[in-house]
Amino acid sequence: MMRAKTSSNYGPEAEPGSVIRTFSIGGHVLTAPKPVPGLYLVATPIGHLGDITLRALETLAGVDIIACEDTRITRRLTERYVISAQLKQYHEHNAAMARPKILEKLAQGASIALVSDAGTPLISDPGFKLVREVCAAGHAVIAIPGASSVLTALSVAALPTDRFFFEGFLPAKQQARRTRLAELARIDATLVMFESGNRIADTLGDLADIMGERDAAICRELTKLHEEISRAPVAELAKLADTLETRGEFVLVVGPPRADALVMTEADLDDLLRSSLAQDSVKDAVAHAVELSGRPRREVYARALELAKEFGMERTMAKTDGATPPDASTKLAAPERVAAFQTGLSAETRAAAFLMAKGYRILAKRFKTPYGEIDIVAKKRNLIAFIEVKARARLDDAAYAVTPRQQARIIDAAQAWLMAHPEHAEFELRFDAILIAPRRLPRHLLAAFDASV
Repeated sequence: MMRAKTSSNYGPEAEPGSVIRTFSIGGHVLTAPKPVPGLYLVATPIGHLGDITLRALETLAGVDIIACEDTRITRRLTERYVISAQLKQYHEHNAAMARPKILEKLAQGASIALVSDAGTPLISDPGFKLVREVCAAGHAVIAIPGASSVLTALSVAALPTDRFFFEGFLPAKQQARRTRLAELARIDATLVMFESGNRIADTLGDLADIMGERDAAICRELTKLHEEISRAPVAELAKLADTLETRGEFVLVVGPPRADALVMTEADLDDLLRSSLAQDSVKDAVAHAVELSGRPRREVYARALELAKEFGMERTMAKTDGATPPDASTKLAAPERVAAFQTGLSAETRAAAFLMAKGYRILAKRFKTPYGEIDIVAKKRNLIAFIEVKARARLDDAAYAVTPRQQARIIDAAQAWLMAHPEHAEFELRFDAILIAPRRLPRHLLAAFDASV
């Protein structure tokens, strides 16, 4: 009979009369000595049941108890390798009650394995609280390394792996998710995220708005029969989102930003802050600028205070400059029209700052012709984007604000701009829209409408 090799974590061979612990590989039965008392963190396969180490099988067969998230899932593994250890549930819903029982067993000299449904324990599961309390109680904690969907996705994504940041699952609600993605966009590293199939399309859409130019990979069902890996810029993957098979587990890997896209210039930061201070409080203006600029909050806050004083002085001077108030016969612009005009200017400034944070270079703002007007002309690599900015109280309202008549006028204005700038005539052309709403991140609609220029 073949006998498994022992390691320093294991005690002596079973004494006569004690239970003989075994496991089976390909019909060969191997013995597994009982490990020394302690908590064993055992990595299990992320899909293919063959992706498990010999040491992991020996540990699972030898321990007194296997603490697992779902006994049904772990039982598939134990039945495959004919392991008879007792299975006990340990998951986020029963963890508070289960931890004391596990600690009590360890104090009595038990050896216990902790496993997740797939991969390495403590990665997006509640195990860290157990490990912390086990360590505090003075018991041994031993890692049995193995499969990890994070590292597996990184290895096949064809993206830089020298530095990476693991986010886990993003928030389910869109506003919280977009806010978090804006924060992640400033991290100079490859990003790894988990996502569920029912949210993958929405998440790709938000990623395209915030990190659309970056290379990325969608990894579905890693190591399983129907494994799929799609590699392309985020914006292209978002366009294909509706065609994705949504069943299975997803890992998203997004490449790092270009070095010049991380931090907004001081002049652009001032423009953004002035725009926000014209309609928001200092607190809200700072929060928005921090999200888009890539600069430290302390620096942004200090600059906002300076500009707020300047802005306040300008408003005071405007009210007390000694000018004679107009008489009743003087025709004034309707307040609604003035407010709409100021809102439009503010929205375009916010949109321009948002584009610069995404690596675009602004070539023109409010380009006017007799035929029409373009709010922003921006360049990125070999792309020229003609962008219409729409500001509304709600993003959903802004999405319907570009009418067919406006589209025709924008196209006419784009033709005039290209005639004035023939050096850009051979670039790829695209007509986008940026939607602006108060205290919300801008939404960038790529190729918002088609045109042949």
